[in-house]
Amino acid sequence: MLVRPRMGEATDSTGWDERAWIALILRSGIACLFGIAGLNKIIDGPGTFVEYARDYLQGSWMPTPLVEAYPWVMPFAQLAIAIWLVSGYRLRVAWITVSFYTLTIAVGSEIAGRYGAGANAYLFLGLCCTGLWFSRSDRLRPPARIG
Repeated sequence: MLVRPRMGEATDSTGWDERAWIALILRSGIACLFGIAGLNKIIDGPGTFVEYARDYLQGSWMPTPLVEAYPWVMPFAQLAIAIWLVSGYRLRVAWITVSFYTLTIAVGSEIAGRYGAGANAYLFLGLCCTGLWFSRSDRLRPPARIG
């Protein structure tokens, strides 16, 4: 459902301003990123990703139960994040959740000594924070109250 522009907002011929387009493009991009990552992990089998994560964090100071549990949850969390962003439901809460989740990936990468992967995750974190910034301008979302 399209949400109408607020009073005084400049729009183009479609009724959308630049902020609305930026919000939609960011939301679509991050949803694709997490959706494809989650699906690939599920298709390969969660056990495969668990083995990869165990090797990835081997020798770090991370507690073993956390290293074992996180990879089992990660693919389904990524898929849920993608669906949540696509749905447009409570976008500010969605972007905050996605930002904290992305932060866990960045910190985990740095703990494992994978600084390049950590740096990439921090870039994605910046994109998620930008999505939060523009979420009020997002026009393609369900109405605030249903019913």
